Amino acid sequence: MKMLAIYPIIDLAGDRSADAAFVDRVLRILRPDFLQLRMKEGSDAAIVANALLIRDRIRFLNAGTRLVINDRPDIAVRCGAPVVHVGDTDISPVEVRRRYPDLQIGLSTHSLDDIVLANRYDLAYIGFGPVFKTATKPTSRPTVFALAAEALSLSRHPVVFIGGITPDTIGDLPIREKAQAALIGSLADLLDRRAHD
Repeated sequence: MKMLAIYPIIDLAGDRSADAAFVDRVLRILRPDFLQLRMKEGSDAAIVANALLIRDRIRFLNAGTRLVINDRPDIAVRCGAPVVHVGDTDISPVEVRRRYPDLQIGLSTHSLDDIVLANRYDLAYIGFGPVFKTATKPTSRPTVFALAAEALSLSRHPVVFIGGITPDTIGDLPIREKAQAALIGSLADLLDRRAHD
């Protein structure tokens, strides 16, 4: 059965350190196009240290995965990460492009109108969600599962579905070549299942 490609997100609380062995498992088992580091409350030093660890694992394994830094284009540039992901309340894609012209950009979208606006920008991908309710990132935004197929048709960029996706729900999403599914809290579970397939 064909499945969506996985967009793994390593979400670390505070100044926690990423587990290099876990990063290696993600890279070896999933072979992702992108791998995002998200540290909403981490210090700059901790974000940089984790970004460098992940970057070095990608290089050591010759994975070809593009490291994505969440919210912080300055740190992405500092660490040699090629992509920054920004939300609708973060720095705008226009401002990222002005300040950091070599960075690729991922942009959060939450509606079909957002996708129409995103189509104006030069982006590596858009995130579209929350697809399902999620405990990882509670939000009052409505879920967008019913719009998933239309989002794929409307977007001129690759679409990363995000929000509440698990190994059990990923099969409910529409499959197209340019679509991926972001996994955060259930990433370890998916790795265990894929390792035994």
